This record gives sequence, structure tokens and C-alpha cells, in this order.
Amino acid sequence: MLDYIKGEIVFLNPSKVVIETGCIGYEAQITLNTYEKIKDSKNASLLISLIWKDDGPTLYGFADEEEREAFKLLISVNSIGANTARTLLSTLTPLDLYSAIQNKDINKLQKVKGIGAKSAERILVELKDKIPEIQLSGETFSNIDTNFYHDSLLALRQLGYSMKEAETALGKVLKNHSKEQYDSLEKLIKLAFKYL
Repeated sequence: MLDYIKGEIVFLNPSKVVIETGCIGYEAQITLNTYEKIKDSKNASLLISLIWKDDGPTLYGFADEEEREAFKLLISVNSIGANTARTLLSTLTPLDLYSAIQNKDINKLQKVKGIGAKSAERILVELKDKIPEIQLSGETFSNIDTNFYHDSLLALRQLGYSMKEAETALGKVLKNHSKEQYDSLEKLIKLAFKYL
């Protein structure tokens, strides 16, 4: 099974990348979130999800494991295909998606192009018991930029902590410390270490 591709970026736009490795160019469909993370790089390492369609295989590339896992969850939903999942993850980060599902925020999902009421309802119903639990209350969550939180979550995951450990630690930081104490990514991560 193809797990990742690492090599030189030879073509890149907000929806597609071609990475050359071993004298072969691999084309992968990407989200806007992944594009933002690799757009200034000459080389990239992308996690891959291989989807078989009627016209053959298509590669979907992701900058991190959280996005790939969210993609896999979304395509497990009845009537949500790979392109719809990619559109969702171009609009929402995995954290935003999980927050919407946990809070039953159907309106947030419906703001995504191509997601109607029925599709949004299916996502809420079919994924409510499958997503990672977010340790943040709605009030606390609104006080921190979701990308800032996601970056710190990703950093902790890359340091070897599980999703649950990282989320629990960050949740405790947000609960027990004022925003001024974690006004940078570095400070937030250092505080999280106290709870790990």
C-alpha cells in the first residue's frame, strides 16, 4: 500500500501537486490547507490516500496525519465522495470539522460548497461516535484561533504524543491559563508539556 511520497515539487496549484521521486512524477489531489503548508517549499513529503474510481486510481495527498484521518472518516460517510471530502477539508481544518460534528453545527458544514442539508446531517450522524473528542468548550474554543490550536496539536503529535494526550494537555492549558500566557505557539506547547 502506498503510504507517502517524498520528493521534488515539479508542479503545484491549490488543488493539485506533482512530486518527482525516483524519476517518476506522482500527481496527487490536495486540499487548500495542504497547499498552504507546502506552497513555499521545493520539496515535500505527503501522506497518501489511494482511491479507486471508475476511470482508475487517484492519489490524494495530505501534509499531516490529522488531515488524512479526517479525509478517511469523511469518505466513510454514505454519499460523501473523495472530491467532496477534499472540498470540506479545503474549507475546514480537521479540528474545525470535529468541532462542528461534536457541537452538531449543521450550519458550519452547509457553508461548504456542495454540502446540502442531507449531506451535513449524514456527516453529523455517521461520524459523531468516530471523531476524536475535543476537550474544549465552545466558549474557550472561540478565544483561540483554530489554526494556532491545530499547529500546536500537530507539533505535539510529531513529538510522539497521541491525539488524545495532546488534546487533553492543550485543553488543560486553555482551562487553567489566561490567553496572555500562551500568546505564541512556543508558549502554548511549553505549557502543554506540564500536563503530559
